[in-house]
Amino acid sequence: MTRRIPRTAIVLAVVAAVAFGAAPVALAQDDAPAGETTATTAASFEPGAEPAVVVTDPAADDADPAWTFRYLVPTAITLSALVLAGFAVGYGVRIKGRYRVAR
Repeated sequence: MTRRIPRTAIVLAVVAAVAFGAAPVALAQDDAPAGETTATTAASFEPGAEPAVVVTDPAADDADPAWTFRYLVPTAITLSALVLAGFAVGYGVRIKGRYRVAR
């Protein structure tokens, strides 16, 4: 008699592999090169003084989202929802076909 690995264990192993594979990317930091440090500065405010450099908010510059965000993300979400719905319907059909109600 052979022992089968439960589906739950397989799914858990796949999720763990994806999580551990994505962890280095998620935890990556953009550090300064070795031996190079940046000095901490403090700014003081003087009335009537203008800033030397005007810094704009980079989030305000992107008024139009990229075409990938506009089209691929909704498509991927829709397809994943359809796949999940298909699995749910298929599971229901298999269960209904497997068992009979005794009357």
